[in-house]
Amino acid sequence: MEPLDIDSFKTRIGNNVKTMRRKKGYSVRKFALLADMEHHQILALEKGATDIRLSTLLKLSNALEVYPTALMANLEDVS
Repeated sequence: MEPLDIDSFKTRIGNNVKTMRRKKGYSVRKFALLADMEHHQILALEKGATDIRLSTLLKLSNALEVYPTALMANLEDVS
């Protein structure tokens, strides 16, 4: 297995969050309220510009009503 590129990893998770948020019909501000976060944090996360703590991953998954692993789907080909 090749080492994972951290920037690609963060971007892929951010894209997954954004896709799921949009499927739920949540604006960034609405989603931030549901996740108990600031909207600028959501924007940075969706752009892949921030590292995600486990506690943040749990907040996001709870707000989206999915398991945390769903936010990490399709990461196998990140390199």
